[in-house]
Amino acid sequence: MEISDLELNYPRQELSKYLDEYIAQAKHLQKKHSGLLITAEQFKILENEFDIWLDEVTAFLDASINTLFENEYSKSLKSNLSDSIGIAIESLTGKDVSSMLFKHKAFKEKVQKKMNILIKFKGRLKFIPESELALNTIDSRSDEVSKESLLLSEIIHPDLKRRCLKFFVIGEYESAVFEAFKIIEIKVRDIIKVDQEELGVTLLRKAFKPNNGLLTNKELPFSEREAFAHYISGAFGFYKNPSSHRHVDLDKVSAIERIVVASDLLKKIDSNSNKT
Repeated sequence: MEISDLELNYPRQELSKYLDEYIAQAKHLQKKHSGLLITAEQFKILENEFDIWLDEVTAFLDASINTLFENEYSKSLKSNLSDSIGIAIESLTGKDVSSMLFKHKAFKEKVQKKMNILIKFKGRLKFIPESELALNTIDSRSDEVSKESLLLSEIIHPDLKRRCLKFFVIGEYESAVFEAFKIIEIKVRDIIKVDQEELGVTLLRKAFKPNNGLLTNKELPFSEREAFAHYISGAFGFYKNPSSHRHVDLDKVSAIERIVVASDLLKKIDSNSNKT
């Protein structure tokens, strides 16, 4: 694919800033547990963190680049490593010291390969023209979407500001909402420290179980604890799960409404976490 086949849906300067953040996150993953003997459980968590990073950056590149075809950068990020690195990670299942050291080394090389794709893309940004959408987004005074994103940034949870607005501002409303509720899932799992395979509605019902859930607010009457458990699991099941299985066509207003719900839930999670 030629550079001339691409257009940026996001202002070049802002896109470069987000790429720097993603590259920094990848470097952090590479350095995590360096110099230490990593356990099988730690390695499993590390791989899960990498998968989350990869999903997010791939979705962002898909939304940021306008092309008739799947862009080469997203395609490269999504592709499985066909070389010996990927095969080695999949084939090693032992938990002995030498096996874990080799798997950790191979993991770092895998992260580096994906990070190199972002570095290459960033280096070519100045040669890719900005689309009309990107040019309009630069001027928040004349861009209605940017005005709304600025308003959202004033009221929503800080985690959503960092992770969702970049999708919202370029009109990727489904991605913005999906990311918002994925943040809820990840945050709850991290707080209550359960296995990475605990997912979705089941995870939330466990965390907010009215009787003994680790994140339930025991200062509330039982009926309200029960109602909140229904609220958070119902909102997650209704707003996030459909996008996991099919394309959901969302308009701007629907996206705003759902992001605000996610923000309310995250603020409640923070509050309940501080009380436990």
